[in-house]
Amino acid sequence: MFRILCVSDKFKGTLTSTEIGFMAKEVWGERCSFLPLADGGEGTLDALRHIRPWRIEYVRVAGPTYNELDAYYFVDPSTNTAYLEMAMASGLQLVPETLRDPRFTTTRGTGQLICHAWLHGVKRIVVFAGGSATHDAGIGLLSGCGYQWLDEEGIPLPPQGDSLARIAAVLEPPDLPPPPELFIATDVRNPLLGPLGAARQYAAQKGATSQVVEMLETGTALYATWLQNRFSLTIAYPGIGAAGGLALSPLAFWNAQIVSATEVIFDLLSIEKQIASADIVLTGEGKLDDTSRQGKLIQAVCQLAKKHHKKVWGVFGEVMLSAPEVRDLGFEQWFSLVELSGDRKLAMEDPGQWVKKAFSLFG
Repeated sequence: MFRILCVSDKFKGTLTSTEIGFMAKEVWGERCSFLPLADGGEGTLDALRHIRPWRIEYVRVAGPTYNELDAYYFVDPSTNTAYLEMAMASGLQLVPETLRDPRFTTTRGTGQLICHAWLHGVKRIVVFAGGSATHDAGIGLLSGCGYQWLDEEGIPLPPQGDSLARIAAVLEPPDLPPPPELFIATDVRNPLLGPLGAARQYAAQKGATSQVVEMLETGTALYATWLQNRFSLTIAYPGIGAAGGLALSPLAFWNAQIVSATEVIFDLLSIEKQIASADIVLTGEGKLDDTSRQGKLIQAVCQLAKKHHKKVWGVFGEVMLSAPEVRDLGFEQWFSLVELSGDRKLAMEDPGQWVKKAFSLFG
């Protein structure tokens, strides 16, 4: 009897990875097991909820538009490591479309989660840095831990994107204990500045006009120069452009490190061991496109399956790659919900029906 391991990412806005896993078990029964996948963005902690006996800490924090909201983080007591999801406190999904503008959003709430874990004695903090509504280069994150940013006249600045160009000084909190190890987990490899940098690649998705994009680019460059003069800091780190430059400030002030979100998640899931013991690996995501070939979860799953000589099946909401490109990723068979249903709107209205239909067609 062949064994199927379902390790699908979510279909954003429609199905969670856990829901897809249960659908696979519904079709294949005991032959199928599943692991929920997450990409470091919205829903990451929820996908990881059942893999450990976590301690869950609830905190009231500032949302991206400074409104208060409830958030939480996980602590692994065996390693005294906290796992935080940036999107829970500072995510784009928390801001109505009409209010999206990365000049005025903040990562303060993410910083408040960090501060809570810090003051409760954790040794390591991992921040999954996906899905942000922000472009504040981490000044909001530090403000959540008590840092205050000042302009040339000593006037406090709000910890948000439009303040970056005006930062002339910082007041550091006098009573914080030494920081724990801090890891910013992302699979984005973008630099901080330039055509592929944080502002020019991502700010428009967060509501920035072309003029605002350039304002944020200039402000980020000025703030980075101020940090470089203060710390003799290099900013040439792949991934430092993730989440509106989130890692820049904690890297400068606390020696934070940028790590691969996929590697962290795969390690938590022991996913390679699970793939090695399966016969077929079933994976998928909402849209298979060029970004899927740039170090994202799906590519990483395929690489592990190839390493262990496993067949790979795929189910996707929509496939934007050519058949040779999909095969090159490692897929032997795959189905698109849009193609199965014949209509994108129809596929979105009842994706579960079409996912189960796709599962029934493999063989």
